[in-house]
Amino acid sequence: MSILSDSPVALPCRACSESPIALVDGASSIPTRYLKVRDEASDNREAFVRSVFSDLTCLPFFDEGTFALSRADTDYDILILDSSDPVRMARYLRINRALLRNVAKFAIMQESSPSRRARMLMAGCDDVFDCARTSPEEAAVRVNAVMRRYKARETIRQEGMRTAADMAQFAAPHTLTPRECTLLKALAGQPGKAMSASQLCRFVAPQDSAQFKRSLKFAISRLRGKLYPHWRIRTAADTGYTLVRVDAGIPEVGVTGEAVRRRQPRIRLPQQELPASAFDQTRSAA
Repeated sequence: MSILSDSPVALPCRACSESPIALVDGASSIPTRYLKVRDEASDNREAFVRSVFSDLTCLPFFDEGTFALSRADTDYDILILDSSDPVRMARYLRINRALLRNVAKFAIMQESSPSRRARMLMAGCDDVFDCARTSPEEAAVRVNAVMRRYKARETIRQEGMRTAADMAQFAAPHTLTPRECTLLKALAGQPGKAMSASQLCRFVAPQDSAQFKRSLKFAISRLRGKLYPHWRIRTAADTGYTLVRVDAGIPEVGVTGEAVRRRQPRIRLPQQELPASAFDQTRSAA
């Protein structure tokens, strides 16, 4: 049950006399949502938040429902919890963990103890600020550090999605391990052209290419089993490995007919009873 009795609409926040701190990479202008709890110290916490963030949307906090977390009207990358009650806020974060997976979460407290701040960190907050002990300049630097980590993680995630989309024409992305996906990306970068074992090792494991070279054949073998039927990885002792496309019904170049026949699945026809011969019929009559 919420301590607020009014409906969930945006609150008119008291303007702070100080302008927001300019953060590196423009973090102060990142869309931010502030869930406010009304109590005797709420004005001080709000003034602290407004001294750090400029693009701020203030909404009342409700324990039930996800209205305050909705992105239907405006999007946001930072969520600030007015955590006068750490137990209550921690429960709120646990319930809505899936909705806040890619959102930076900060808690604002006043005259808090180390145990109360630790409880918010354990609940999933990226950082906790005590407005009575933390200056806006320090908070701005700490927010910027967290946002850099989120930005780097999002870049890695988007690169992974692009790589998976590119590899989808060769194999099902969900069946590939990260190393197999990187290996396939190296071969697909030059389809029809051979890549030596040393080149593949430097591409897949640049920091440990010598160690990976010992397991390269095994990795290629596993990758072959996951390719779509019209793709093959050919091996040549003098050139290396080549990713080639094989048209249906046409054998690979350099593969003998016997090898192609071995690859074809054997079809077993149902056995039928043969009619008895004339000799067997005469013997049975005798």
